[in-house]
Amino acid sequence: MATQMAALRGLTHHRMGFRVAIAAATIGVIYGYDLGNISGALLFITKEFDLSTKQTEWVATIVVAGSIVGALAASRLENAIGRKPTMVLVAVTYAVFAVLSGLAQSLVWLDLARFFLGVTIGVSIVTAQ
Repeated sequence: MATQMAALRGLTHHRMGFRVAIAAATIGVIYGYDLGNISGALLFITKEFDLSTKQTEWVATIVVAGSIVGALAASRLENAIGRKPTMVLVAVTYAVFAVLSGLAQSLVWLDLARFFLGVTIGVSIVTAQ
């Protein structure tokens, strides 16, 4: 009986480890996709918004700045509302800010949407680990 319980505990730990690995891999894919996705869009964004080189650099890197802010704030958010609600919030806000980035009509709105997209990514990286 004791060996069956030990085997069951081992299986439960294995399943949990698998879930954590899948969540971490998914967050990594989303993060990489978002950072890689802007490279193709920069050609069109530069023409659409008539951006200078500095403005183009800012559009590309503001997500990283947001990720730093999100990573620093993630533990407080996670402790306040819990890990699962935080991940649900991450999923919703990621979708919202991705859509707002696509619908941006000015450079300011594009930068704001991409910054908060970065915050969402930063929160997700810390929460999924």
